[in-house]
Amino acid sequence: MGGEMVKGLVKQDINFHEYPIWFQNVRQGEGLIWKDREGFIYRTGYKVPTKTDVIFLYYLMLYSQKHEWTDELTLSQRSILKGCGIEPGKRWADRLKDSLERWEHVGIKFEGTFYNGVGYQTLHFGIIDAWGIEEETKKLWIRFSPEWLLKIKESNFFKYLDFNQIKTLRSPLTLRLYEILIKSFQSRDIWEIDALKLAAKIPMAEKYAADIIPKIQASTNRINEKTSLKLALNVVRIKRGYAKFIFRKLQGKTVDVLSTQSIEYRTLLNLLPKEQQRKKTIQYKIEQKFRKKGAEYVKRNILYANARANKNYRVFLLKALKEDWGLGWEEDQDTKLADITIEHGQIVTFHGKEHEVQEGNCLHLEDGVVPEGELRKYLLQKKEKNNAKHPIPN
Repeated sequence: MGGEMVKGLVKQDINFHEYPIWFQNVRQGEGLIWKDREGFIYRTGYKVPTKTDVIFLYYLMLYSQKHEWTDELTLSQRSILKGCGIEPGKRWADRLKDSLERWEHVGIKFEGTFYNGVGYQTLHFGIIDAWGIEEETKKLWIRFSPEWLLKIKESNFFKYLDFNQIKTLRSPLTLRLYEILIKSFQSRDIWEIDALKLAAKIPMAEKYAADIIPKIQASTNRINEKTSLKLALNVVRIKRGYAKFIFRKLQGKTVDVLSTQSIEYRTLLNLLPKEQQRKKTIQYKIEQKFRKKGAEYVKRNILYANARANKNYRVFLLKALKEDWGLGWEEDQDTKLADITIEHGQIVTFHGKEHEVQEGNCLHLEDGVVPEGELRKYLLQKKEKNNAKHPIPN
């Protein structure tokens, strides 16, 4: 079964989705060693392969698989470029040859981390052993690493990728996220991961949840638009600086992009005052900004309107959404929240009762846990109400 070919699809072992064999955000230079804490080591003595290079690689893998998994390929530069959706020309022909050199220099080491569906193995691979140009025909000849190709051919822990879909994913981040999600939905329909862990797995240059979240949301939207994988994404904020992504795989191939984000969309509507939630002009503007700017943008402006709008809520909110009035207010709120002192062992009053702050700066109540973020917001609201009742004289 492992070596069967499915027409038009590229077979790829899931280990090469879980761990990066190319990088979507790296400063180009010669030489890189990248180590995963679990025992994956990636080395190259030349330029690091990027999204363009993996598209070339997937095309060559597809060609090999269509021709009985041959590890020696001979084909024209023009056919490769056109097959990858690129207009042939000298610049791209040079880039293709540079790509082959990049893959020739890549070495991958799995130190007890290569999963074969049964257990974990220690394996070392190259990807392309050699390549060159035929003198008479000017065609490229390429020799894959037989060990690398055989592992994919015989793999029982794999996914098929639709090459025509993945080459339409223009964003490198979107393609890398797609690879990870394909692997993560191997035997389940819901996958949860901490935002910082996902950023490290991709890897991303962003180091803070607030920067990671909108990029992952935008890439999820692109995956829904361009591929047959349909997802709902919910973002759960655990405490300040920490968040968790919950991806849910949806059934059906014609799911609207907004409906795939319906959990977050409904959450945004629920932030509105009840009398405003059914107004079509507000729903339309929230939907529009949600698509273009993401949930965090919309959320801060709704909360800002809730706090500051006096008479005409609808007009105030629409202007806030247009001009992002909530940005500065959110930054002020974050500063105020950071000024709220919470520490282990502290006694705080929460809804009229005294409680001791537990490890992790949370409260343990009979009906559940109050996380640090929620506790900070409650204490800030209580402080501001008290200040309003007893203003400090000038």
